Parts: sequence; structure tokens; C-alpha cells
Amino acid sequence: MSDEDALTIVFDKWRELTEAEGNAIQNSNWKEVDRLQNVKLELQKEIVRISGRFEENAERNHDTPTDLKEKFKPVVEELVVLEMRNSKWLFEKKADAQAEFDGLGRVSRNLQNVQKAYSNERQAVWNSYS
Repeated sequence: MSDEDALTIVFDKWRELTEAEGNAIQNSNWKEVDRLQNVKLELQKEIVRISGRFEENAERNHDTPTDLKEKFKPVVEELVVLEMRNSKWLFEKKADAQAEFDGLGRVSRNLQNVQKAYSNERQAVWNSYS
């Protein structure tokens, strides 16, 4: 298999994983997001390995690796757009979670204040009987 074919397969796999990652983000399936990011990390190593091999072969043949880079430029740009979309979705989910967390903090403080108010009244009642 040529380096070009190998990169095509790897980039297709990356696109597939990134789409799945986007779905997992939208569904707040954080275990799946983590799993997919780990798979993509391994895929990134494969991209570096294949690209390095291609550049070595190009040097040996006195070619320039520019042709391959130009061929895959639109593919890489598309993948960057998908990654940015996922990043945006993650940011939105994080903001939603932070808002919910802040709201729960307010509720918790309100409940603590109510608890204190009632516990002080009971102590006052018991103190009046002693």
C-alpha cells in the first residue's frame, strides 16, 4: 500500500472517529468521548509515522513532499473544521454544566440557610422548657 493510500485510510478513520466523538459530546457520553480521543491519539501517531516515511522516500527520490501535502490539504482542513465544531460543542456543554453546578450551589446554600433557621428555632423552644 502506498503512503498516499495509507494516509487516505487514516484520514477517513479520523473523520469517522471525529463524527462519532461529536455525537458522543451531544449525548454527554463522556466515557465514549474519552475512548474516541484515545483512539485518535493513536491514529495521530500513525499519521506522523506515515508522513515521516513519505518525506524520507521523497528525499531519497529527490522529490518534494509538497504534492502529498497539497493533495491532503482539503481533507485536513475539513478535519480541522470538525475538530473545531466538537471543541465548540464541548465548550457549550462545559458552560451548561457550570451553570447547573452554580445553580445547585445556590440551592444548597438556600437549604443550609433554611436548615439553620429551623434548627435555631428548635433550640429556642427546647431552651424555654429548661
